[in-house]
Amino acid sequence: MAHEKVLLADDENDVRDMCARTLKMAGYQVVAVRDGQEAVERASQEQFDLLLTDLKMPRLSGLDACRKIRASHPDLPAIVMTGFGTMELAIEALQLGVSEFVLKPFRPQALQDAVDRALLKQRLQRENARLKALIPLFELSRVFMS
Repeated sequence: MAHEKVLLADDENDVRDMCARTLKMAGYQVVAVRDGQEAVERASQEQFDLLLTDLKMPRLSGLDACRKIRASHPDLPAIVMTGFGTMELAIEALQLGVSEFVLKPFRPQALQDAVDRALLKQRLQRENARLKALIPLFELSRVFMS
C-alpha cells in the first residue's frame, strides 16, 4: 500500500472530507486544509509527496498556493481539482508543472486514479535519477573487472 503524504486544500467541507476519506482508504496519509494560505503554511512546516488543491478558494487560489509551495519544493507533484476548467487556467497550471486535472464533480475512483498516476510518475522519475547516478559506478567497476 502507498504511504505517501498528501496535502489536500479545498474550501468545500464535503469535497475535502470525501477526498480525505478516499485517499486514506487507499493508504495515503492526508493532511486536509481549508484554503491555499493554510496549504502554504503547512507545506513550510512539513514534507509532502503531493499537493491536491481546489482551484478557486478564498484568501489564496490553488494555483497561487501551488506557485508558492513549489518555490521551495520544485519537485512536488500537484493535482488541481476544478469545476471551472478554462484553457487559460489549464495553460497556467501546465506551466507550473501541475501533473493532473480532476474536473468536478468527480467519482472517488477518478480522484484516486489521478493521485496514483501522479505519484507513480514521481516515483519513476526518482528511480530514473537514482539509476542514472549509478551508471558511472557501473562503468568504473566494469573497467576494474576487465
